[in-house]
Amino acid sequence: MTHVKVSRRGLFAAGALGAATSTTAIANLASDAPLSPASKGKPMIGPSFASGWRDVSSIVTSMQAGHGWTTTGTIGGANLNDSAVFVRGSQSASITTNGAGATATLRRFGLPAINLTGKALRLLLRVDNYTQVNTLNFMVGTSSLVNNFKWRFNANTSSSQIGMAGDWVAVTLHWSEINTAAGAYTLSPTGAPSTTSGFTDLQIQVADKGTGPVSLWLQAVEIIDSAVSTWPKGIISITFDDSNDSARLAMRKMDTLGFRGTQYTIADAIGTPDMLTLAELRSLQAMSGWEIAGHSYTSLAHATRYPNLTAQQVDDDARSLKEWLVSNGFHGDSFAYPGGRYENTVDGVPVDQLVARYFGSARTILSEVGVSTHVALDAIPAAMPYRMRALSSVSSLSPGPNNPTKLTATGGMLDKVASNGGWLNLVFHQIVTGAPTDPAEITQTDFNLIMDAIAAREIPVIPVSDVVRRAGV
Repeated sequence: MTHVKVSRRGLFAAGALGAATSTTAIANLASDAPLSPASKGKPMIGPSFASGWRDVSSIVTSMQAGHGWTTTGTIGGANLNDSAVFVRGSQSASITTNGAGATATLRRFGLPAINLTGKALRLLLRVDNYTQVNTLNFMVGTSSLVNNFKWRFNANTSSSQIGMAGDWVAVTLHWSEINTAAGAYTLSPTGAPSTTSGFTDLQIQVADKGTGPVSLWLQAVEIIDSAVSTWPKGIISITFDDSNDSARLAMRKMDTLGFRGTQYTIADAIGTPDMLTLAELRSLQAMSGWEIAGHSYTSLAHATRYPNLTAQQVDDDARSLKEWLVSNGFHGDSFAYPGGRYENTVDGVPVDQLVARYFGSARTILSEVGVSTHVALDAIPAAMPYRMRALSSVSSLSPGPNNPTKLTATGGMLDKVASNGGWLNLVFHQIVTGAPTDPAEITQTDFNLIMDAIAAREIPVIPVSDVVRRAGV
């Protein structure tokens, strides 16, 4: 077998770990083809700061020989020692659903007691077809999981997926995002778990939608420090997409609280009707301490979405955007994918790998899907810095957890972050002074409500690139 040596930084720099293409090779990166140099003879302006990596506190399992995990449920197939598809060591473990909507399960009971106080779980996993996924759950507990906490972490809309088919991805599970508690375990009104130690049983579940099978590979379950020792109440980044001039309304409130935001900019829209001006962007950076970051260079590229362009078109847009930011004196080093879309270009190059040439991190819109699916929080530093998560779009018209009332209510996401830690990116698009008419709109009153609720909980508000820099190693 050919051994491919790849550093940790290399594995996660573009956020995507690709699938094995044969039974004799370690899983390749998402594209083996080298990326072409920047076009037009211009030098590349690369990231000014690379995200760090949070080392594991301990590895619960790496799914190597003798791992002790077993299957249960209605499964269509399993390979507990899969030496064909893996990304670490020499094997992983895989299960396949039956395609009829049943749940397939990998579990390990009777482990030495696990202490997750001040910790988070990190899973390395792979799914072959996210469009068929109904649920992905992970559980910790005791007594054969009679007592358990459960995370439901899948997202399966076109712009909200934890990965692409065949990717190896890192999923961090925080105490702030527990879906349910059962048996002797409970959650406080603010979302704090009744215990964070003594766990002996682990389980991962995958269920399909009844329209075809899904295969899941598990490579590792790791324990990492949750950063609560540094940020005991977590961190919030307040971000704005598209350069709408309603950011002026946000600034007025945020300035009074000392909050600094991140503005994701569409360069050629600056100075056009209903958009911020160049002078306003400079003032946001110089006078209010905001990060002026990247969203796209052209409005057309933004509307088209990067996966619908060629690799050269994406490279041209991302490079021109970074050049525009630098030439105008803006220091932001983060990027927000138009529409949250980071998949392959039309000619097969991963978008996140292209963006990584110019920006130090990139944000998707891996927002919550429904009221019971939680994928909004990120680790500090992010496990996949080019697929950072967010709660998007916070709107007065949303029926979900990104509704201002639910967000600020007892037990809402703000309470969960303040009680348990984690990094929450809140995404706003348009602030309106009258009645909202669009799902991307939030009223000035609701926006102010959220800002006051953050201040009351004393959660630090830090721009995206500043979090990346502070958490870097």
